[in-house]
Amino acid sequence: MSAVCESNAELWQDNEVFVADFQRFKSKIPKIEVCRDQMRIENIITDSIKSFDRVELEEMAFYLSGKILQFAKESGNQLLYAEIRNNRDILSNTTDIELIEICNGLANHASTNLSKLMDYGVNNDIIAEIQQLTSYYFVNMGKAKSSHAKYKTTEELLRKHIKDADDLLRNKLDNDIEFYKNSDPEFYGQFKTARIVIGLEPYTMLEMKKMVGAIN
Repeated sequence: MSAVCESNAELWQDNEVFVADFQRFKSKIPKIEVCRDQMRIENIITDSIKSFDRVELEEMAFYLSGKILQFAKESGNQLLYAEIRNNRDILSNTTDIELIEICNGLANHASTNLSKLMDYGVNNDIIAEIQQLTSYYFVNMGKAKSSHAKYKTTEELLRKHIKDADDLLRNKLDNDIEFYKNSDPEFYGQFKTARIVIGLEPYTMLEMKKMVGAIN
């Protein structure tokens, strides 16, 4: 629709009302695009941080828990055996905080029983590795939450910009174009056609949700 107006600028460039309303509407477009792009970036950041680090941490927890569970079973340590969770589904379905607690617990159990667990292939390097992975994951959780917060803030800003653009189109330009209905029917027709094509009639929140959904 903006392209149609700009290609017919000679018709409305002396119409102060149309000029003012169109420029206000046009100024919203880059703001909407910036928000859309920022949301896409933050979404990628959040997903990549959590998915990559979590898979690695789950694998390490599964490996170490298996070793500790084997030791507890063979040594008859029923209390330790009851505390260990060695199930991929359980690990995958825990919250981030729960997974961190599980990994910290495994590291503590491994350190406490290290002299005996060495016969099962557990050593200081393995304990240090799960502690390091857990620490990295905790830090990246903070980054992911920060990125998600930026996403939500930008989403609200996007809603505002789209609502502003929608209001300008409905309450201003839709009225302004009527001035050209008889004097310049070709421009009028192009405007009406383009307006339907860009999906802003009706636009409202439904189209905005489609835009946000496409980002995800």
